[in-house]
Amino acid sequence: MSTTKQQTNWISLIGVPNVGKSTLLNSLVGQKISIVTPKPQTTRNLIRGIKIINSTQLIFVDTPGIFAPKNQAGKIMVKRAWQGIAGVNQIFLITDISKYNSSGNISIIKKLNQENARASLIINKIDLIKKEELFEILNSMKELYSFENIFLVSALRKKGLKELLAHLVKTSVYEAWPFSKGEITDAPLKFQIAEIIREKIFMSTREEIPYNVDVEIPSIKDDQKLMSIEAEILVRSNSHKKILIGKGASLIKKIGMTSRVELEKTLHKKVFLSTNVKVARPSSSIGHE
Repeated sequence: MSTTKQQTNWISLIGVPNVGKSTLLNSLVGQKISIVTPKPQTTRNLIRGIKIINSTQLIFVDTPGIFAPKNQAGKIMVKRAWQGIAGVNQIFLITDISKYNSSGNISIIKKLNQENARASLIINKIDLIKKEELFEILNSMKELYSFENIFLVSALRKKGLKELLAHLVKTSVYEAWPFSKGEITDAPLKFQIAEIIREKIFMSTREEIPYNVDVEIPSIKDDQKLMSIEAEILVRSNSHKKILIGKGASLIKKIGMTSRVELEKTLHKKVFLSTNVKVARPSSSIGHE
């Protein structure tokens, strides 16, 4: 009896902040893996999403947005982003229609050239402009770098993804799957839960507050009907704590409610979530991990 050989493809998604890398990852995998907010620099870590198509396992590596860092935390995030291209089969530079000729994109392309790294291009949010303008962007990008392949997509509306996935399957290599069937990410459950809560903090707060917050999950108690989760939200100062809690605890209640709804949708079970806002110790590295 003949057996089908397994194929694997590791794909790194890099780019400047807020070009839709996380939305693209979620759309390609078919499930929410990486948190998405309108604010830049939401993603702090390498997030891996796994998609199986017949005998092929595609592993997407979503990276933090690459920018000019102004502090140590920023430097760590950018370093982590570049680590995301190590050992992969293909690198994709993601850009969108508003950032294609940005200084950030040009810096990334220079770095790719320095590393002798071959990359393909994905232009996202193509549904927002006319075809004539899109061709201008395409020609400008071709002048900047000799991309191996170019794909035009709308990650949000899932346009162009079939062609992209077909290419990734076609260019995969014969290799045993690194992850089990049924896995959609290699992120630990506590990390996934913390990220969902952090997303709701980003969506509910303004200015510098979400960037100075970290989330830890001290305990999870799970049975067949209910998952009880204890979350600690760490902030830098008492003033940040006061803002995050809100008048009459209104803001933290909103964050807890929206987090619970998202968690129940993701985990497919009822969730009891308790949240505690604490001022982090001076040695704590909020935003570093």
